[in-house]
Amino acid sequence: MAEAYTSSGTDIRAALRALVSHPDFAASIDDKTRTPSQDAIATYRALGVKVKKPKKGGDFGFAVNYVLNDMGESPFGWPAPNGFPEVGAAWASAGRMRGSWGMHHVTAGGWWPSTGMTRKAPRNYLPQGPVRFDKAVDSVSRLLLGRAATADCIQAAAKLTEFEPTATISSRESFGDWRAVPVIATVLNSPEHLRK
Repeated sequence: MAEAYTSSGTDIRAALRALVSHPDFAASIDDKTRTPSQDAIATYRALGVKVKKPKKGGDFGFAVNYVLNDMGESPFGWPAPNGFPEVGAAWASAGRMRGSWGMHHVTAGGWWPSTGMTRKAPRNYLPQGPVRFDKAVDSVSRLLLGRAATADCIQAAAKLTEFEPTATISSRESFGDWRAVPVIATVLNSPEHLRK
């Protein structure tokens, strides 16, 4: 990058082209862990959460600060001027994972924050039935993460819902929100969602 920058007469575009064309750039995909803020934002975007202007303390626009605080990265919460760490090791603790998994679960259910925002019902993230359970989990993963569900993700969702991977879901309505929530949360709890 330095060579491209200096030889081009300090052209930023040349430096950026050198960056994205280097093999290390493509190899770095999924190498970093999302910070709690990045995880929350990615989760809300994946679920299509639409935020309204907050009117009371429990509304999404205000309550998201408490969500981030519980995950260990409250806005303006880092005492030093250098900001929160940008290395995966800083965000790979058991406490951080508990915070992320809890946030994924309550967000998948639409339970908290539940006011000052809109999103679809949990069952509506699943494909229309009839569909095999493993195909439904894969569909949710492709919808939320843009990639296929891993075998581990399908197995985890099957255990949580007590559904066999090859069982048929006759319809979204019969599967219900109560079973859809652990499927969505399992996809969001996967390493594929927590990496960037």
